[in-house]
Amino acid sequence: MRTILLIQVVGALLGLALASPFHSREIKSSATTTSRGHVLLAQLFPKDFLLTDVHARSAKSCDGNLTASAACQTSSTFNETLTFNFTDLNTNTSTICSKSWKRDANATVEPSPSFDLCDDTHIQYETYRWRFEETPTIFGTFVIELAHSFYDPIDFPEPYSVPTFFSTRFHFNLTCSHQREKTSCTLPTAQSPLHAPVNAMID
Repeated sequence: MRTILLIQVVGALLGLALASPFHSREIKSSATTTSRGHVLLAQLFPKDFLLTDVHARSAKSCDGNLTASAACQTSSTFNETLTFNFTDLNTNTSTICSKSWKRDANATVEPSPSFDLCDDTHIQYETYRWRFEETPTIFGTFVIELAHSFYDPIDFPEPYSVPTFFSTRFHFNLTCSHQREKTSCTLPTAQSPLHAPVNAMID
């Protein structure tokens, strides 16, 4: 009876796997064919990524002289930064991600097609990454994608022991304040943490 019940449970999980958007990216791991229910559940129902301590800053480039208001008023170049804390509830680890870039008000700046590395967690084989999914045309409004690679030889046996989870592309707005030639933005406390659903995996 226990064997029959296990087969039924695994069959139901595999049926869900076929319909799940989590398979929007190819999953090559042999773990996808295992009968271990906890592995299948980890693939079908991963926990969300979390973003906290989200801050953004934009300041006109004034040739290194932020007090030269005349130079700032004529400048069309902005130095911008986005920083946040990235947590993966699937591994209970986190790190800080930050990116700085220049934006010309008179030109289109395309987002990088590749992922930027976040701060090193000093955990073997673990990397946190993120990228813009759309050009940030309005400062304080961002669309990004997140990725987290980690070492898990128990649920994902060798040679597939470093899976990577990907979030959906998600949009968020920060609350901004303006002072002279600077703009500072933060995530309102009531909206923290931001949840980024995980919907794909490769290994």
